[in-house]
Amino acid sequence: MPVDAFIRGICDECHIDNYYATISVAVTKSIEVALSSKANAGSDDNVLIDFAYSPFGILFTIVNSTGCFNIGNESMELPSMLADKVVVSDNKSRVQLFFSVRGIDAAEASRRVAVLNQFYKVASTEKVYA
Repeated sequence: MPVDAFIRGICDECHIDNYYATISVAVTKSIEVALSSKANAGSDDNVLIDFAYSPFGILFTIVNSTGCFNIGNESMELPSMLADKVVVSDNKSRVQLFFSVRGIDAAEASRRVAVLNQFYKVASTEKVYA
């Protein structure tokens, strides 16, 4: 199952669709870091992803045996900015991304949109007529 479909299914089932974009970008980027590290290391180990949900939030755990998760690393900058809490294991082989789903205030919502806009160009909504 593609990662996007996995995350979409979780957000739909847990009724947290309004957090989908933030969660999807942060988790997908973390998985990309793990897969890139795995390829560079020539490792045949799997990258594992798991989640746990509670009324307070959702926790995604990504595991890769190559020890690629380093919060100071530029590749983990975006997930660190989007998740409410990020915990990396001592050997850097596991990252946990926690997203609060109890509601975020307007200032925090605005900050997250600014972060996403910083990394991604928004497609123009102007109609072009030929």
